[in-house]
Amino acid sequence: MLNVKNGTGGTTLNMPPEEITVYRICNAVKPQFCKNIFHVHTKASKLCPVGRNIRAVLQHSYSKFESALEDSLKTVTLADMILDYHMQLEKEK
Repeated sequence: MLNVKNGTGGTTLNMPPEEITVYRICNAVKPQFCKNIFHVHTKASKLCPVGRNIRAVLQHSYSKFESALEDSLKTVTLADMILDYHMQLEKEK
């Protein structure tokens, strides 16, 4: 997504902002970030009926949440955010 050269001002976009989604940015910074948002404690006591079952119970719902988040982040581009920024500047005038 970026070209980086040594020195000041050496960073430029390597692709059009319309092709850079928020999902793509987040995934570049932290791969598989959506998979790590929802976390269930992994060292629950086997004696605890809630602890030993909570992962299985929540996993299906968490997968839906992750997919919905990914789909949503893929609909917003850097170009959208730049436009929002300029619109906000116009409001300030």
